[in-house]
Amino acid sequence: MKTKRLAYLFVFSVLFTLGSFSIVFADALQTGIDAYTKQDFKTAYKVFKELAQQGNPDAQNNLGIMYFQKQGLPEGITEFERLRGAR
Repeated sequence: MKTKRLAYLFVFSVLFTLGSFSIVFADALQTGIDAYTKQDFKTAYKVFKELAQQGNPDAQNNLGIMYFQKQGLPEGITEFERLRGAR
């Protein structure tokens, strides 16, 4: 019985911790989206790049769009072409 309780406690702790990480990602992603909407491309780029490096697919997509549209980065098209050629 005690083992079963410990197992439930462990599973609950893991799920709670994983849920907390997704909330942090969502808050940071929303910060980037808000900056992008306000045309603060420098801040949006910084937020999206950090999240993209952590594996967030939405941030990777948004960063790719910024590269493609050359928003906020003078070397944007060069980076886009480099990434496009990496197929």
